[in-house]
Amino acid sequence: MPKHDTDLRLRRGYHYLVAGLCLLYSLTLAAAALTDPTRPPQLSPTTVQKRSMQQSEYRLSSIRIRSGSKTAIINGQNVTEGQSVGEAVIRKIEPDRVILSLNGVRREVPLFAHTLKKQYSKVP
Repeated sequence: MPKHDTDLRLRRGYHYLVAGLCLLYSLTLAAAALTDPTRPPQLSPTTVQKRSMQQSEYRLSSIRIRSGSKTAIINGQNVTEGQSVGEAVIRKIEPDRVILSLNGVRREVPLFAHTLKKQYSKVP
């Protein structure tokens, strides 16, 4: 086989190799640009994480009110009015919620986060 034919085959092989690598690279770029078509446009993963962090930042487990004494358990910590939980200060403990002050902003933490769907009347 003449040397000229061998050089020609090698050049063609390199051309095919370069063309194949370019094709693979372009497919990789196209796949990276794809987005989830079912994701709502206003929600990004960071927005969802921020919302869940804000909602679960203070978790009220129980409230105990006795004569002259009010205590609550927030994030596993037993607190009274005037004490702190994290950066928040307990302003008031009520039978169904605790009122906090966080960076000067008033915030209510309900004992039961769910809402009552139907109210039943007392049976006579």
